[in-house]
Amino acid sequence: MTRKLILLFLIVLMFTGLNAQKPGFIINDTCYSSAYIYPQRDAKAAKTCLMRLSNRVYFRSCTPDELLGYGYDKKVFVTYKMKLGNDSSAKVFLLTLVGGDMPLFFMKEKNRKRFFVLNDKKELVELNRKNKEFKLQLAELYHAPDEAAKYLHSSFTKHGMAQMAETMIDYSETMKKPSIRISFQTGVTFQHLPVLLNPKLATLWDAFNANSITYCLAADIPVSKYWPLTYHQEIGFNKFVNDYRIGENPPDYQLIQDFSVLSLPAMVRYTFGRSKARLFVNAGFQFDIALNKNNVGWLIADGNSNEPGYSDLIIDYANYNAFQPGFAVGFGFNFNTKQKIGANAEFRYSGITNVQTGMKSTESQYAIKAGITYALGRKECVK
Repeated sequence: MTRKLILLFLIVLMFTGLNAQKPGFIINDTCYSSAYIYPQRDAKAAKTCLMRLSNRVYFRSCTPDELLGYGYDKKVFVTYKMKLGNDSSAKVFLLTLVGGDMPLFFMKEKNRKRFFVLNDKKELVELNRKNKEFKLQLAELYHAPDEAAKYLHSSFTKHGMAQMAETMIDYSETMKKPSIRISFQTGVTFQHLPVLLNPKLATLWDAFNANSITYCLAADIPVSKYWPLTYHQEIGFNKFVNDYRIGENPPDYQLIQDFSVLSLPAMVRYTFGRSKARLFVNAGFQFDIALNKNNVGWLIADGNSNEPGYSDLIIDYANYNAFQPGFAVGFGFNFNTKQKIGANAEFRYSGITNVQTGMKSTESQYAIKAGITYALGRKECVK
C-alpha cells in the first residue's frame, strides 16, 4: 500500500511539474534557444531561471551569470548588473515592462517592488518614490514613445503604484529633453513693393510685383526646459527682378528692379501636440539687408516722336536702404519620424518697412516653403 501511495505521489508531482512549465526561450551569448520555463515568484525570478531545453528531460537552474535573458508568455527577463549597497554589484534578471530606446524594468522582492530605467550610459537607475523624486527622474531620463507611456501608466497601476500612475500621462508630454533642430527650406517668395520714383513714369508702375526662389537655413533652439516653445533663428536669400517696358528698341519707358536681399527673421515658435504631423505658429521680427546698390533703374525717352530718334534720354538709379526692419508671422507643419530627420512646410507673411527713403508704405513678402529638418541630440517622441 505504501509503495502505491509513493508511486501515486510521484505521478502527481510529475504531472503537476509538466503542467507548470511554460514554452519559452533562453538567450545566451550566441543565440536564442527554445526551452520550457518553470515560472518562479518574486525574488527567485530575479536570481535564477529554472528551465528545460526542448531536447532534454531534466530541469536546470541557471543564474544571470550564465544567461543574457529568458522569456515565456509574452514576458521577457533580461540580465543587468545592479549595484548593491556595499559598492559591489551583482547580475539579476529583470522583467521588461516597456521595451524601446528607454525601457522600464521591474523586480519584486519580499517586501518591496522596484522599477528601473536606463540612463545615457545604459546604467540602471531605480525610480524612487520617496518625496515623489520619481517625477524628476522620469522628466530627466524618460524618452520612450508616447504609446510606451500609456503602457507605463497601466503597469504602474497593475503593480500597485497608483501615485506614479496618476502623474505618468501628464509627464509623458514633457519627458522629452529638448534638442536643437536644423532646417533647410526652399520655395517661392512673392513680393509686393510700392515705389515712389520719377513722376514721368507710367502710373501703373507704382509698385513692383516680383517673385523669387527662396533658400533658407534655420535653427530652432529650446526656450523653455522642454518643448514646445523654441526660438527660431533663420537666414534666407531672395533675388527680386523686374523689367517693365513701354515701346521697343529702345523703349519709351523702362523700369528695372534688381534686388538681392538677405533676410534674418528672429521669431518665437510654438508647436502643438506630439503626433507625427505637428502644427506650429511663429511670430517675431525680420531684418532685411540689401546686398547690392542701384537696386532700381529707369529710362525715359523725352523728345518729339515725329523726328527720327530721341532728343534726350533720362536714365537714373535709386538705392534701397541697406537695413530694413520689419515683422514676420507664419504657420506650418513639421512631419516627424522616429528618426532624427523629418520634413516641414510653411507659409509666412513678412512686412518690411524703410525699404526706400521717404516711403511710408510697407513691402509685403508672401513665402511658401518646404524642406527637411534634422534634430541634433536625442530622437523625438512621436505617436
